[in-house]
Amino acid sequence: MRGTVVVAVLLWLAAAAADLTVIEESCARGSFRQLALSCSGSSDYAATSKDPLMSPRVALAAILHACLGSPSSPRPLRIISPTGSYTQPIYRLTAAYSATTQVPVNYITLPLLQYTTSRQSMLLDANPPTNSTGYDALVASATAYGDAAQVPGKLLDLSYLVVNDPVVDWQDIPAALRASMTMYDGKIVALPLAPAAFLTFYRLDIFQRDNLTVPQTWEQFADLAERYHNGPDGLVGACIMPIGCRGESLMLRTIYASYVQTQGHSQGVYWDPETMQPLVASPAMEAALRIFRRLYAVGLTNSHAPNCLMTEFNEGKCLLSIAPGSRFKEANIGDPNVTVVRGRIGVAPLPGSTRVLDRNSMALVPCDKQRCPLAEGAVEQDGVMVPVNRPSTVASAIILINGLSPLQYQFTAYELFALLTASRITDAQTVLLEINDQLPLRLQELSTDYLPLWVKRGYDPQDTTRFLTVYKRVMGCGNVSPDLKIRLTSNVTSALLAAALQYNDPHTPESALPAVLTRLQAVLDGIAAAERSPEAFAQQYRRSLNWVPSATNSPGSAASQQPPPGTRGDDARRRSTTRAVALSVSCGVLLALVAAGAFLLRRQLHLRRQARRGAAEEAPPGVGELTTLVVTDMFESTLLWECLPAVVMDQVLTIHHDIMRETRVACKGFESATEGDSFIIAFKSPSAAVSFCLRAQQALLDAPWP
Repeated sequence: MRGTVVVAVLLWLAAAAADLTVIEESCARGSFRQLALSCSGSSDYAATSKDPLMSPRVALAAILHACLGSPSSPRPLRIISPTGSYTQPIYRLTAAYSATTQVPVNYITLPLLQYTTSRQSMLLDANPPTNSTGYDALVASATAYGDAAQVPGKLLDLSYLVVNDPVVDWQDIPAALRASMTMYDGKIVALPLAPAAFLTFYRLDIFQRDNLTVPQTWEQFADLAERYHNGPDGLVGACIMPIGCRGESLMLRTIYASYVQTQGHSQGVYWDPETMQPLVASPAMEAALRIFRRLYAVGLTNSHAPNCLMTEFNEGKCLLSIAPGSRFKEANIGDPNVTVVRGRIGVAPLPGSTRVLDRNSMALVPCDKQRCPLAEGAVEQDGVMVPVNRPSTVASAIILINGLSPLQYQFTAYELFALLTASRITDAQTVLLEINDQLPLRLQELSTDYLPLWVKRGYDPQDTTRFLTVYKRVMGCGNVSPDLKIRLTSNVTSALLAAALQYNDPHTPESALPAVLTRLQAVLDGIAAAERSPEAFAQQYRRSLNWVPSATNSPGSAASQQPPPGTRGDDARRRSTTRAVALSVSCGVLLALVAAGAFLLRRQLHLRRQARRGAAEEAPPGVGELTTLVVTDMFESTLLWECLPAVVMDQVLTIHHDIMRETRVACKGFESATEGDSFIIAFKSPSAAVSFCLRAQQALLDAPWP
């Protein structure tokens, strides 16, 4: 939580510089222990982890709010989301957080249609939020990144804060999932909220009765659906999407990815990111549309608009279904009419393909270990076991924090939603067990050790075991097919929808497929041409994929899935060393600032009337009400000396000392004392001290460390 302390201390001291009267002695008293706990990650944090609202980080938020109070009421934190089943967990958390910290929160939920029509304008708004406009935090899908990236500073780079936050616990989130959900241009720009990985659900009782094998490929899936559709059991063959809800684009993308994405999400499916060759007008999309047409013919026909809830599988009306994992929750603890198949739910990963697109020849070729390195499972074809390429479709909700919001609002929004990403399946935290879109985000949440908690809530133990086993496999999949994140994503979605609706129409002859593909590709070409140049579009597309050149863009590579710090050979070690030094120095500076701040505030509160004014402008500051000391120290420098060569540390100290002294001169500070790597610097005002701290921290991060 060093990043948290960075924001907290600077805001606090900035307030001291601006208006000393707002800081009460009762506010200052007792605050420093909580700040130190947040930065050090001490055992006190672990002791309160079961109840996040009792943690030091929440106490820190309360202290900041109290210490930065003003005569006028502060603007509430503005959180906006579409109406959905995850709104209740957010509402409960915001209410409890606000009650604990006294931070006012305005949680606004919009009907889906209103949210959809206003989201783009909110993302493109270049003004900071106000009481009635904009957002401090926005619940969205990853498709929002493309629009927000058009406004300088709107996407907030959370990388260093997130990877070091013990509450977010970044490493416990599967690598491919966190990259596809929260990363843009190689940076973490959002917090994960609700992963929505799609699964295959099937009637286990009928599969056992008829000795059926779970389909591994889309062809097998379609064959089985056609065989049972409107048969003796009176079942619909395949319930794969709600009708009348524009779900065709997502389903087409899901099938299509199986034929074209073999190397992970950074490989791209619409254009090849290395050559920018269009991929849609290809045998891969032809195969996907043919499969989709077959499934559409043996699917549901009644409209699910406007609520778009597809409950037929849970009502016992379908043999097969494709849906988010939340389908399992509804089928177990929902209303009686949607728990008909409880205890008889089979769960499997999505089907895949044994044929994939060769991007050189633009032909479908059989999978092998080289072409499909991330394949899972195999099927026998002509006496040979062929790998199955099966990307995992994930359409998830994330939290965007507005980089244009004032720092204290960024801090509060991050703190609030970081708590929501913490483990949500304990005796005290039961969010995952309720009927909502919240599904396991972390590897630990998928453990069957938690099975008693699921059963206690009312879940069938066998259904739950099957779900957790398969969902863990899917979440760990290195080949995730995520949402597209370019500026005109909605246009791509509409083009896929139009192509699917046209070709699935029974009045459209199968021979019309080439014309459908031609029109689809023409729309995508227009989307690319809408940017100012082909290179500009290529850069935008590559940023959306977290793409790096092919030499390092291997399947599941850190290049495409990990934010800094990375783990790529010598370069990674140099980067890690650089960031370790920079963060150690900056946190050391800020911890020292806490002590300096305590000294400053005590003197200002108790000796203000007795202090003298400083001497002349050119002279060092003397005893006075505005004189401010900054004490810096390199955090764990002894450990750095032990881990790094002496020649490296000599360079580090030289760079560090140069930065401190150059910044001190720029801010008109006076070097009172220096011992080793520790500086004591005097300033004539708190504002000058704060300016020094800000400039020094930025210079340390930007320095050319060895």
